[in-house]
Amino acid sequence: MRAALKTNYKTDPGPNPAVKVLARGKSGRVLTLRVGAATIGAPALRLALGPEKMRSTLLTKIFVENGKLIMEGKGFGHGVGLCQWGANKMAREGKSPEEIIRFYFKDIEIKKLWR
Repeated sequence: MRAALKTNYKTDPGPNPAVKVLARGKSGRVLTLRVGAATIGAPALRLALGPEKMRSTLLTKIFVENGKLIMEGKGFGHGVGLCQWGANKMAREGKSPEEIIRFYFKDIEIKKLWR
């Protein structure tokens, strides 16, 4: 995390910075947090660390211990309500894109917005 913050935010939080969640969205996902003296957007931190290291911003705990960032949470992905694994399985079973979208998002209208 320290290297990612130095590279992407031009700030060095030190070896064991305090980490505090500053704001959460309606879904409970972390929007912003403070790492040392720096205020950072959680989605931007996820991109800086890599999605394989920070799988989601739906965090239940986040802190630094012995120089390592410790995160606990739920989810893996973008948080819009579409399971990528489930959608992939449905597509492999022959479902159309419209069927997949309608399975995950109820009471929607699909429109073509281009010519």
